[in-house]
Parts: sequence; C-alpha cells; structure tokens
Amino acid sequence: IVFYHRFFARESYEHYERFQVATTALFLAAKVEETPRKLKDVVIETHKVQQQSAKAPVPVPEADSPELYKAKEMILICERELLRVLGFDLSVEHAYRPLLAYIKSITGSRDLAQVAWNFINDSLRTTICLTYAPRCVAAAATKLAAAYLNQRRKPEQNEFKLPDYQGKPWCSAFSTTLSTVEQIERTIQSMYDQKGHQSALSNASAAAKVCARRPLRNSSRNGRRRGRARAR
Repeated sequence: IVFYHRFFARESYEHYERFQVATTALFLAAKVEETPRKLKDVVIETHKVQQQSAKAPVPVPEADSPELYKAKEMILICERELLRVLGFDLSVEHAYRPLLAYIKSITGSRDLAQVAWNFINDSLRTTICLTYAPRCVAAAATKLAAAYLNQRRKPEQNEFKLPDYQGKPWCSAFSTTLSTVEQIERTIQSMYDQKGHQSALSNASAAAKVCARRPLRNSSRNGRRRGRARAR
C-alpha cells in the first residue's frame, strides 16, 4: 500500500490503471519482504478481489491461457515503471514497531494493541504514511484506541489514561507533540466520516477483535512480521 501511495504521489490516475498498479505493488512488496509469491497466483487472487464488486464479473483466467499470460506481462512491465517512479527506493518503515514498543513499555493490554493496530491498518487508506513519520501515526492510533476502549469499558472499570513519559506528556514517548497527534487523528476521523460512519470509534468496533485484557509480552515479533506484510 505504501508503494501504491508513493507511486500516485508522483504520477496521475489518468495515466495509469490503479488496479494494475495495486497488483504490481503487492507483487513487488512480497519480494521485498522476502515472502515472494508466484506472479500467476498474485494475478489470479487480485482478479478475484476486483471482480467481487464488478457489475458484470469477468471469469478468472485459466492457467496457461493467453489472458493470464497477457496479464502477467502487463504486471512485469508495470513493475519496471513502478521501480522507476520509486527511484528504486524500496525501504519502508511502518508504524507497527513503535506502537508495539510503546505498549510493551507501559505493560499495555492486548486489546489496546489490537485496536491501535486496526487504526494503523485503516490509516493506510489515506496518504498519512507519506506526510507523517510512522511514530506519529502510531501515537495517533494509540490515542484513538484508548478512546475506543474507554467508550466500551464497564461502569465498574476505571477510565484508562495513557501514562506520562518521564514527566512529560505520553506522546513524548513517540517523539511527537499532541498537536501533531490530533492532526493525524482528525484525518483518520474524516476518512471514516466520508465513508458514512458516525465516527472512527463506531467503525473500529466492527473491525477490532478485542481480546481479554492481559499484558502484552512476546507476541510483538510475529505481530510486526504480519504487520509489515499487510501494510505493504
């Protein structure tokens, strides 16, 4: 997804077919993350996803068919163009790592990590990843997650507040300011509003799978691996 946003930050949607670029970005990201997938499989699976919302679905191309061969050739051509536009800069830092590091440092719960993770995922629908550092996005996701959990806490439970960091506001742990966090938060909120939701919190309730509250321990390594592959 980051490759996709970087590409269209420099190029116009009028000159490139967005679904083809998205498929190419997915194929390239799998190789960058050292989890390569066969081009045939990528083309077929992305074709299935595209046709789910089509009014007149086009059948999946058969293996070794001329249609599949042509689609693969187009992706390979697009990959060269994608690399050119990106300047062969394939390094991507995601917001998942600073998020998990912070939650672990405050002995946070798994549900806080999961909900914040979902907000980071949804933020990739916007171009926030191009305009703000990953640590800032992680801070905004953490703040949204805390508000989400407070909204759904039981009456007998105390309100959860993000603890101060070394005598400074909690956001200092992410080396950012509260004003920057709130700017990102408003951007994420507006994305949900544009999609017809009342608020980011109401939308997150459908996406977040809140686990039983317990300290986050050694799940961060696998979580970061899944997060990198998902966000690419």
